[in-house]
Amino acid sequence: MTGTPLIAALATATLSGCGHSSPAKETRPTAVHQKTATAAQLRDELLSAPTGSKPDHTIALAPRSTLDLDQFVRGMFVAKSITAEKEYLQEQGFVHAAETNWDAADGTGAVIFLIKFRGAAEARGYVDSLSASMATSASALAGLPDGRILTADSADSYGDIVMQARFTVGDIAVEMHYYSHATADRAGLTALAQAQYARLTKSSTTA
Repeated sequence: MTGTPLIAALATATLSGCGHSSPAKETRPTAVHQKTATAAQLRDELLSAPTGSKPDHTIALAPRSTLDLDQFVRGMFVAKSITAEKEYLQEQGFVHAAETNWDAADGTGAVIFLIKFRGAAEARGYVDSLSASMATSASALAGLPDGRILTADSADSYGDIVMQARFTVGDIAVEMHYYSHATADRAGLTALAQAQYARLTKSSTTA
C-alpha cells in the first residue's frame, strides 16, 4: 500500500475519520511558549528515528519533510476530503508543517507531524476539532498539558493497533500516529510524545 495518504492508511481502524467538528469551548491557560520557526527550523525540532529504523513506505510522505498546505492535505487525507480540509486549515491559520516517519526494528512504527498555525488558539482549535471528529474517545496523555491519546478498538489490515496522540506547544500542533503489532503500546507512544514535547518546550521562544 505504498504511497497511501495517512488517513486512508488508517481507514480500517476505529480511529479513522476526517472532517472537523466544533468542540465545546473551554477556558484554557494561556500558552507559555510561542514557537517562531521557519519550515526548516520546524523540521529540525522533529525527533530522530530510533537506530535501525527504516522509512514507513505505506504512506506518501518522505521522512523529515517540510510541507506546505497542499502537501500536507495530500499526505494526510483521502482525495474526497482534501478540498474541505484545505479550506478548514486555511481558515484556521495553517502556516507550514514538518513530518517524519519510521518503522522501528522492534516492530513499532510512528508518523509525527509538527504543524505551525498563526497563533496558539488556532493550534489548539485544530487539535480539539480533529480529536472531536474521531469515533474513539480520547483520554489524557500523561505529562502533557491538554495532551490526548486515542487507541483503535481493533487491529488494522496489517495486524497493528493504531494509536494517536495530540497536543500543542504555543502555535505548534503536534500529531503523532503510532503502530504496534497485535496489542496497544500506550507506554511507547506516551514516551515518544513526552520526548517530542520536551524538545519543543526546550527550544521554544516567546513571540
